[in-house]
Amino acid sequence: CDPGQREEVIRRLEADGFVNDFEMEMFRKDGSTFWISTSNRATYDDDGKMIGFDGFDQDITERKKAEEELRESEEKFRTLVEQSPDNIYLMDVDSGRVLEANVALQNLLGYTAEEIAGLTVYDFIKHSREDIDDKIQKVIRSGQVFLDRRLYRRKDGSEVEIEATATAITLKGRKVLCIVSRDITERLQAEKALRESEEKFRSLAETTPSAIFIIQNDRFIYCNQMMATLTRYSQQELLGMQWQDHVHPDNVDIVRQRVDARLRGENVIPRYEMHLITKDRGDMWVDYAGVRVEYRGAPAIIGTFSDITERRETEKALLESEEKFRSLAETAPMAIFILDGHRTIYCNPMLSTITGYTQEELYAMRWCDLVHPDQRELVRERGIARARGEDVPSQYEMPILTKDGREKWVDFSAVEIEYRGIPAIIGTLFDVTERKKAEAELRWAQQEKYNQAKEIAGGIGHEVYNALFPVTAALDKLRSRLRNHEDGYPERDQKLAELAETATFRAIKLTEEVTRFSKLESETEVEPLELRKVLDEIIDDSHRIKQEKVEITTEVPEGLTFSMGRVHAFSLFNNMINNALDALLDSARKQLSIRARQQDGSIRVEIEDTGTGIEPDILPRIFNPFFSTKPRTGTGLGLAICSRIVDIHGGSISVESDLDRGTKFVILLQQL
Repeated sequence: CDPGQREEVIRRLEADGFVNDFEMEMFRKDGSTFWISTSNRATYDDDGKMIGFDGFDQDITERKKAEEELRESEEKFRTLVEQSPDNIYLMDVDSGRVLEANVALQNLLGYTAEEIAGLTVYDFIKHSREDIDDKIQKVIRSGQVFLDRRLYRRKDGSEVEIEATATAITLKGRKVLCIVSRDITERLQAEKALRESEEKFRSLAETTPSAIFIIQNDRFIYCNQMMATLTRYSQQELLGMQWQDHVHPDNVDIVRQRVDARLRGENVIPRYEMHLITKDRGDMWVDYAGVRVEYRGAPAIIGTFSDITERRETEKALLESEEKFRSLAETAPMAIFILDGHRTIYCNPMLSTITGYTQEELYAMRWCDLVHPDQRELVRERGIARARGEDVPSQYEMPILTKDGREKWVDFSAVEIEYRGIPAIIGTLFDVTERKKAEAELRWAQQEKYNQAKEIAGGIGHEVYNALFPVTAALDKLRSRLRNHEDGYPERDQKLAELAETATFRAIKLTEEVTRFSKLESETEVEPLELRKVLDEIIDDSHRIKQEKVEITTEVPEGLTFSMGRVHAFSLFNNMINNALDALLDSARKQLSIRARQQDGSIRVEIEDTGTGIEPDILPRIFNPFFSTKPRTGTGLGLAICSRIVDIHGGSISVESDLDRGTKFVILLQQL
């Protein structure tokens, strides 16, 4: 035997005089071992000294082996229970107390092992005690595994839904339930989400304007009402039909290949157009999309399509229209282009001719690179405003830079369009460089002419004033003498004095007009003025309108505001109205109308009379200084002053006239 065990037996015998059921491992001659249970009693001599012992040994090798196997089995069982993801515990039937619980249950409920040992199932199962006891008794009576769903209450008060099985066993003479439970909260949430997803799918499928279907084993196992509507079949007729029955024969082979490849999990184009046949054998083009899915445990294809027959016909017509457009654009004498944002997506050869760039270079460039640097910010702002839908001039002139760096002026026009399904801008360019040069030369000549006239006018004004004021003084004395009958011919002298006075005041008026004309550019102060208020004030102060019984109508909206000096504004419109009243003097129908409205960022003012009109041969000269159709009363500077005021403030003035029908002046002013 083992020396240590032998010494332990002797020690006990010496101390107690006996040893009962002491287990020892024994060694045979061949080296094998066996276990015995020994009971020994000490023997003594006359002096009371132990001299030996009597013993009884029993072979317990088989029992020890069985105990070891049982211990190993229990250890394996406990390891299995502790490592199980399921919640496992033993419950005493009589008290409902938890006898043992694995770590999974501890983690689920949030209790420690010591805390769980003090709990009963009534503490954490969220059901009535009567209901719990009833379930326990059912398990005991049936002796079978019982499946149930329960709500567990955690330590923190939260709840979790579990699915549990219970089995009745006898452990050390008492009834015990072995309960295995599993948290099914996530599974229930997934099932709920799946139900909601299916409900959403069906709700969407039955209300969408597109056809939706599911194909399995080449047959329709689901289709929505829209598919029935488009194909002319009922939903009942479609279910169970093969998809090949609906595809045009020309498309069946390619669709077959794609369906098989998609079911094999291969990468297949997910969306394409194909040709279908309806129940009444009508043709229908559809935009189709499909994907492979697992449906009820088997591969399937869920697909959708929409009717694009009209779109295909429209595209065909559009293609024909584009061909016509290109034929026209390629031969047009002006540059034509289409912009997608900042890029040119189409341009005709004339744009290359004007800019010096090839069409390939133009496609690679930003549009703003063509615009002169001084104008790029303005063009960019107008482009942004046009994209926002604001009122932006659709036509204006601007400078561009050619490939070789030369400056050219172009007449630019653009409108928004939809091109191939996206917002775009189509525009034209006319090369107006030569015209701009001619206009610049003309403006220079006119400016020179104006400068000369201004210089002359300034001198004339000074001299005429110096000469005429003494004349008026002398005439005043002459009139005084005549009143005193100091002359032998009083009537004739009186008439001569009146004629001299009239001539003098006319000369003074002329001098005033000349002086005003010479000082137009010196009046630089501007302010915002409302057109309607300016016109109303001039009309209210005009005694001629009532005196000459002129019928006047105004159509001028409130809020039309422009920037101009107040003196210039009143001089401009007062001269224009008086000019119209002069034209109505000999007219039987005396009507004057003033209309105004917005036009491409400007204010358009129309002043129209029903006078005798202006002869065509003198119409181009009416804005020239000192030219007048009223030689006895006019100075020839009224319309010249109007034209110069408008020009100074960046506007324009034009005239239309018909003899015996009337004249219409059109003034364009920059709007604030």
